[in-house]
Amino acid sequence: MKCRFFNIFILLLITLSSSGSGKYSVDRIDPSLLENANAVIRQDSTLWEIRGRERARMTRKLAITIIEAEGLAKADISIYHDSFRRVRNIKGSLYDARGRKIRDLKDDEFEDTHLAAGVSVYADARIIQTDLYMNRYPFTVVYEYTIDESVVYPNRTWMPVSRTKTSLERASLSYIVPEEYSFRYKTGNHPALEPEITPSGRRNLQYRWELTDMVAFAHEPYMPPRNYIFPYVQTGANEFIYGGYPGSMKSWNDFGKWINDLNRDRQNLSNAVIADIKSISDNTPDTLEKIRKIYEYMQSRTRYVSIQLGIGGFQPDDVRSVERNAYGDCKALSNFTQALLDVAGIRSHYTLIYSGRRFQEVDTDFPFQYFNHAIICVPLQNDTIWLETTSSILPMGFIGESNSDRRVLLVTENGGTLARTPPINPVENSVNQHIFLNADNSFNVSGKLTKELSGLALSNLLGVSLLGEARQRDYLNNRIRINNFQLHSFIFSEDKSPPGRIEKSMEFGINNYFRRAGQRFIFQPLLLHRPVDLPRHSGERIYDFHTNFYLSYNDTLIWALPSGFQITQLPDNFENDTPFGYYSIEFIYEKENGTLQVIRKFHGMKGKFPAYQWDDFMTFLREAQNRDRTQLMIVPE
Repeated sequence: MKCRFFNIFILLLITLSSSGSGKYSVDRIDPSLLENANAVIRQDSTLWEIRGRERARMTRKLAITIIEAEGLAKADISIYHDSFRRVRNIKGSLYDARGRKIRDLKDDEFEDTHLAAGVSVYADARIIQTDLYMNRYPFTVVYEYTIDESVVYPNRTWMPVSRTKTSLERASLSYIVPEEYSFRYKTGNHPALEPEITPSGRRNLQYRWELTDMVAFAHEPYMPPRNYIFPYVQTGANEFIYGGYPGSMKSWNDFGKWINDLNRDRQNLSNAVIADIKSISDNTPDTLEKIRKIYEYMQSRTRYVSIQLGIGGFQPDDVRSVERNAYGDCKALSNFTQALLDVAGIRSHYTLIYSGRRFQEVDTDFPFQYFNHAIICVPLQNDTIWLETTSSILPMGFIGESNSDRRVLLVTENGGTLARTPPINPVENSVNQHIFLNADNSFNVSGKLTKELSGLALSNLLGVSLLGEARQRDYLNNRIRINNFQLHSFIFSEDKSPPGRIEKSMEFGINNYFRRAGQRFIFQPLLLHRPVDLPRHSGERIYDFHTNFYLSYNDTLIWALPSGFQITQLPDNFENDTPFGYYSIEFIYEKENGTLQVIRKFHGMKGKFPAYQWDDFMTFLREAQNRDRTQLMIVPE
């Protein structure tokens, strides 16, 4: 009897222990996965079943534990769907720190909205997303859902960990494909990320990848893009059908041919527009000037909107629609611009590009849909002009930092070919500033500034130059952080001839700029310049770093000092030329006429550097910052 009672007691303890420490209990996480982590992916399993060239199903289960409030955003999920993709059986559940179920998510916690709400005029692209809030940590959220596709997209990227401070217990990706299916893949950032390939049912193969026990990646400033760090698998098919258009990804040339098929017969301009362009062409003998006028013609008659209908993610709208509505997305406006140039007899290429600062470099040996944007390339005999068609204000040839120095796909008459947009040359993308400053014997300062921005530097002021005077004044006052600063007058002027230029002139005053120390007066001679910012980082650098400086800053300041005062000691001139950039500052003092000239240059370099050079990089920035903050002292003569 006692023995029976004891066995029941042990069984009860086991039951209580099991119910009190569930599968998603935090105490089941390996301590190494909690280091530097605010979230831990417990499980992320994805299964794709390819059922032909136009039918597929994806099933996913994701469980993620949020350790602290900083990681709360990682508890949310986003699921894309459109007319080709149907989301089914979506559900979610919340668990507490001991792995006990709190509750199931309600249907209205899965919000279904347009993907580009507020931007798109037409869109069937939608996104299902959550926005969870919890006030007790840690907790775990588990999602499950299925997507049925009526089109098999030829390219996908699997990256189970894509953010810093996130560790991983287990993740898997599986594809079940027909034996005859032209399946291909590429892996990166992991030495052993190769699939296990096994038969699956009749005449099918299963490819399976698995990742386990990945510690969290710490966040560091100037980190490389995520595709340089996190393990990933890219998958695709050589042959596919999308929206009824058969295509091939065997080569870049084949992919370009498919884009050509999508664009075919969509450039039939109206007679009125053709007449306009012929008039421009006939009255403008210079080819470069002809391109500029046609580009500005397009800009003056269109505006950018996002259009995501059906195959609209790939196919441009017809030029007649652009004419009629006076708007289009990047594809439609690029297609329209190409049609205009064609009327003038100017050959151009519709061009696919990834637009953004942090982009994945195109792999020349693995054709893949890396792109998210369309522009125009105009090859000339001695130059190539690139046209960003989504802006109504950019000058011809200005494509911005987000499109510079990367591989693109030119869609030619014969198919696709890879090319590269031009790199950023700091000399051609500069901020040149001249300031004349007069300090009176009450130690107030009056000044006149002239600032010229060219090339990529235009993005700093291009939008501001188009604002009304009141908003321009607010912008300037909010940007200038000098005590007792008074803005008297200002003017903006713009020159759209390549590479583009904006000039800002400004008159101002600063009361009590000099700080008194007995009979001496201290001031900082360098002002209204672009300061050098130091990234926050402590400890040893782990990852390589990517710098993204692309402008040349040149400042010249001429001071007229208060009469009867002189500088006690002039600092040494300084110059520092490094792989990370160039910095110099020079002080020229003419005691006879009481003037001080300060000449400062800062040219940062865009580049990729190994982690062991981080300290040298920080030294370069710190030295520049300290020199910028140099203070001088004047005393009575």
